[in-house]
Amino acid sequence: MAKMDYNLISCPFCAADVKDGRKDWLSHDKDHYFSVSCLCGAKGPRKDNKEKAIMAWNTRAYLGNESVWDPFNFQKNTNTMDIKGNIRSIGFSSVLQVLSAENKSGILQLTHGQKTSTLCLKDGQVIAASSNHGPQLGQILFEKGLISLKKLQKVLNEAKSSGRHLGETLLDRGLIKQDALKNVIRQQINQTIQGLVQWQEGLFQYRDGPIEFDERGIENISIMGMMLDALRVSDELTDTQAPEKLPNQGMTIA
Repeated sequence: MAKMDYNLISCPFCAADVKDGRKDWLSHDKDHYFSVSCLCGAKGPRKDNKEKAIMAWNTRAYLGNESVWDPFNFQKNTNTMDIKGNIRSIGFSSVLQVLSAENKSGILQLTHGQKTSTLCLKDGQVIAASSNHGPQLGQILFEKGLISLKKLQKVLNEAKSSGRHLGETLLDRGLIKQDALKNVIRQQINQTIQGLVQWQEGLFQYRDGPIEFDERGIENISIMGMMLDALRVSDELTDTQAPEKLPNQGMTIA
């Protein structure tokens, strides 16, 4: 048998090289199934041998029903029913307000084409957010000068191998202050919600279940206040993009 080519295509969710500096890109679970995984939380299909798992990743077969993107390592409670829908029928802001009013804990994931965003809720509050087309937590920390690239890569690998969240690992290693982490998480949540408010169509799925998240990175954030800020920003963008009208002519400037 020819030697298997272990070259992998880039991650379809974050475009990263999944093998870059990592030894655990191919995981093996307790049921003896293999799957390729990326640091962003993307996972390929579970297969009964390495070759099949790698082939499934490289042929992008996992972009169908087997697609998995779980940045918060969420363990779904199978005793609850998913809530699914199209935000063209019920807007994102309405979905989030209902989940908040019901004090829900779980994962809200929204997709539009290749774009995917995930919000983590606990007792009706958004405590974390991630997006495959927006800045990741580690990227924001690096851009703010809060951590070096070398240390970030090391702690990302450590968090992945231990199954713990990045923020929790950073705090345990003393690489970031608690207040600084909360500010960055708040910024990431704000940016994600501001982007989602502007979506006119797309699919959403809410999965109810227990949330295990390090309390040191959680801050009481008003969802209504955050939504109002996001809607205000969206209105301002709409106003600036609208064509300018000539006075008293009823015409528009192209």
